[in-house]
Amino acid sequence: MEDVVSWFGRGGMLFSIILEPPWRWVTTLVLVSAICAVTDMAVRSHPRLRSHHPAYTLLFWILPTLLIMQAVVSIPLFASGRWSVVGVLASGAMVGLVVFCEYHTIDVQDKIYGVSRFILNATVYVLAFAFYIYIHQLEMGALPSALLAWLVSSLLAVELFREERRSGSIALYAAITGLTIGETEGALTYWSMAGVTGGVFLLLVFYFVTGVIQHYFSGELRRGRVLEFAAVTLVGFALVYVSRLWVV
Repeated sequence: MEDVVSWFGRGGMLFSIILEPPWRWVTTLVLVSAICAVTDMAVRSHPRLRSHHPAYTLLFWILPTLLIMQAVVSIPLFASGRWSVVGVLASGAMVGLVVFCEYHTIDVQDKIYGVSRFILNATVYVLAFAFYIYIHQLEMGALPSALLAWLVSSLLAVELFREERRSGSIALYAAITGLTIGETEGALTYWSMAGVTGGVFLLLVFYFVTGVIQHYFSGELRRGRVLEFAAVTLVGFALVYVSRLWVV
């Protein structure tokens, strides 16, 4: 019973952010709907997309939507006055860039496929880091934190795995990625750790899991490649551990 009370007590902070003020989220819903419609029209205009199931375009909605959600949360926290206008314009430009890059990653033979894929991957990892900081900082408790981390990680992993032609594989491995991050966040709630430090920790796990899965999809997964990802992740963990006293 105490756990249930604690859950609602800590979760109240998140609910207050979601529900207040209501007009912001109504506006966000309208904006997200408009962006998703524009994204859908843009990607459907690509000639290579005719061979895919119509529902495939839903995968392209995820990253623009999460960018908007991140902007809605971040801009009021870190900007005010004219800077909030700058933040809105920058967020809009970023959403436009993401949609542009998504269009140019539909065909691997596209001239700017490599650059576009790099921008999208970088956006995914930056968004993951930002969301992980928020999730860990809210201190909602093990279960809600794990569920929220699972949801965000699964959605972001979909963008990284989107070019895998088997939709079942995309869903399965995205869910596995989310489950791994969710369980990690659930465990971290019992370890006193600052929001940024926790965000770095979760980002490293996300990087390792998604990197290994991406190389598995491409048929390039070898023992040396796994050891490479593991080494980078372990070095990151070591840096997090050493810097835990001064990172806030």
